[in-house]
Amino acid sequence: MTKLGFYVGNDPAALGAAQSWLGRPADMVLNYLDERSWAAFDSSVSYEIGQWKDAEARLMLSVPLTVNGTSLEQVATGADNSHFLSAAQAIASSRSDADPIYVRVGWEFNGDWMPWSAGGHEAAFVSAYQQLVSTFRSVSNQFKFVWDVNLGGSLNPETAYPGDAYVDVVGMDVYYDTRWDPADPASAFQSKVSQPFGLRWQQDFAAAHGKDTAISEWGVKSDGAGDYIQRFADWMTKNHMLFANYWEDDAAGFNGKLHDNHNPASSAAFLKAFGPHASASPPPPVDDTLVLRVSGDSYKGDPHFVVTVDGRQVGGVQAAGASHQAGQVQDVVLAVPPMAGQHEVAVRFVDDLYGGSAGDRNLYVHELRWGGQTYAGDEAANDAGWNSGGTANMFSGGQAVFRTGSADTLSIRVSGDSYRGDPHFIVTVDGQQVGGVQVATASHAAGQAADVVLQGTFGTGAHDVAIRFIDDLYGGSSATDRNLYVHSIALHGATYGGETAHNEAGYNSDGIARLYSEGQVLFHTGSSDWHI
Repeated sequence: MTKLGFYVGNDPAALGAAQSWLGRPADMVLNYLDERSWAAFDSSVSYEIGQWKDAEARLMLSVPLTVNGTSLEQVATGADNSHFLSAAQAIASSRSDADPIYVRVGWEFNGDWMPWSAGGHEAAFVSAYQQLVSTFRSVSNQFKFVWDVNLGGSLNPETAYPGDAYVDVVGMDVYYDTRWDPADPASAFQSKVSQPFGLRWQQDFAAAHGKDTAISEWGVKSDGAGDYIQRFADWMTKNHMLFANYWEDDAAGFNGKLHDNHNPASSAAFLKAFGPHASASPPPPVDDTLVLRVSGDSYKGDPHFVVTVDGRQVGGVQAAGASHQAGQVQDVVLAVPPMAGQHEVAVRFVDDLYGGSAGDRNLYVHELRWGGQTYAGDEAANDAGWNSGGTANMFSGGQAVFRTGSADTLSIRVSGDSYRGDPHFIVTVDGQQVGGVQVATASHAAGQAADVVLQGTFGTGAHDVAIRFIDDLYGGSSATDRNLYVHSIALHGATYGGETAHNEAGYNSDGIARLYSEGQVLFHTGSSDWHI
């Protein structure tokens, strides 16, 4: 289950009150080092450690990447690493266990309100982040680093990604406030999922880079947020998020407090989703499971194995207790949501043992079921035995690899008018984003066009393919205008011209859908019926 944390200011008594209301201890408590100056940064380390030393909850510190008056470019040179080193030494020495120490580095960098804001300084942000991580790792390998994005915004966070070697968790800050979010909680949550650089983007980006996800900060400022809270809790569980820190405070102009019951309906919903009765993980839904049918030959113990999806281990070490000789099989069920596209599921036999003809330990993988598909064991690439009769027979340590899913190719031909940068867009198929933020670099004025090619598992039949223009800009003349042109899309062997799209942001002519303002064009594929 996703670990629950709180931000309660610098008040351990407030944490105690929140935990009493919740009916169970929090797993984490979030706080911050001081970014006002390097002297303030240094002194805040010992203060925070001392303030929370008696708390049962683990302290997770947000570590500034620079301070007021010091540029990212300077930090990127390593000139300020001594401050990071002292902080790392103090934090590591305050812990006596071997658990991960999560450090949230340069949070909300894609906004413009932090000294380390990355807009226009992306390269310096990346280098400074790498300096901090390398310095912390020189002290302890327990540190795990959270690259933390504020939901939405105009800056593409991917331009400031420090690299897989420097990131352990993709975090996000998400707040619900009816002053700017929909009053309907279901619509509000869906907007958090589907908007550019929203919750769906977070999951897709993290999966592409083999990273865990977490919610570094979240909160609600409404007494009608019950459905939103439950949907968020379900989203965290479904996506196996590591932790989520709730803003249980009234600081920074956002009163998200729930333990004082000033928003009683939302407070009740939070207790239902995160209270004591919710502390045990519910069984995964049927469509969120990967099922392996296995059996084994036992010799001095049953055979054991581990499962990985695209190289990332799922669950712990598994055992095959069903006797292959007696014709038995057993299903090993793992919580893994279906994922679009092609994937490799590997079953690695980890403890082969052979004692001569009378004693042998073997593993048999009969089939894999995932995402509504069944794959027989004889379809697996088996480097540890042979395949026969629908079974991968593993007689020595090694693995059997199933290649699941099928990759559908979606090709989108686009061009653009550039003004202070090329136009960017996102693509959704049936409401689900495919890939990250895309860019149209081909010049429409020069008569150019280029294909953006995306892959996913969409299935046969009719689909709605939407291309949403997300960063319109106009400076007052045709020479200072950023526009997007969609010439055609191709899917499942059929090509659809831009003039056949429903266009909410421009007009269609000469086979092109023209977007002169933010909005989308929508293609209805797989049918001769063009009505939306």
